[in-house]
Amino acid sequence: MFAHGNVVILESHASGKTLRSYHGTAEGIGGRGIHAQWKVNVRGFGVIALQNQHTPSHWLAIRDGATIANV
Repeated sequence: MFAHGNVVILESHASGKTLRSYHGTAEGIGGRGIHAQWKVNVRGFGVIALQNQHTPSHWLAIRDGATIANV
């Protein structure tokens, strides 16, 4: 799923809502549209950078399952 170049949608098991980038912030109230679609960039050493498909300048970085950056 987190292979380089894949586009993913992250959904919470608890709420059923997706993570989206909207108005410059990451929020967990999204649907399945382009705001909730993230392109996977594998950086190595357990780091995955997710690039938002609606706003390519918005990134979310995850290392070993924990968020390390939201740009």
